[in-house]
Amino acid sequence: MAVKHLTDKEIQEYLDNPSLNRMEETEQHIGFCSLCKERVDTYKLVYKNLQQQPDFSIDDSVCENIIRNVSFSSKKYVFSLYEKAAIAFMVLAGIILTMVITNFSPVFIVKFTGNLFSSLHLFIKPAVDFLIQNSRKFSFILFSAASLITLSMLDLLIRKKFKPMHRLAG
Repeated sequence: MAVKHLTDKEIQEYLDNPSLNRMEETEQHIGFCSLCKERVDTYKLVYKNLQQQPDFSIDDSVCENIIRNVSFSSKKYVFSLYEKAAIAFMVLAGIILTMVITNFSPVFIVKFTGNLFSSLHLFIKPAVDFLIQNSRKFSFILFSAASLITLSMLDLLIRKKFKPMHRLAG
């Protein structure tokens, strides 16, 4: 026959309210079940230690001070004009760098010689032709310069966006 052990809730009710109807059943069970007796003794020890502890209370001003000193910012980050220009420059540098390194420039020229961009053709075509003719000489230098500029701008944006929201007392 399997013995049903007392649950934590039943043990706590037994210790909290000794005048309940099930008191006799619980005491009988504890009398022949060593596992439940050990658990009841553990709960009694915990209850005794809790009664010996001094009362603990937190002053309301402590909570107010903590809330006042911790500032939460739920503001949405807004990019300045400088940051928007930096992002646009990084995108443009990435596109041009990709075309120079991969010799993808014929597609670039075709796009900018269409009717919509016909006036830009006069300015862009000489620059693209120069880059195409000297791409082997300048590709590493352009790649290095564009990478450094892009990484430094990303570093600046990240530092601005994720600056610390609080100061440590010191």
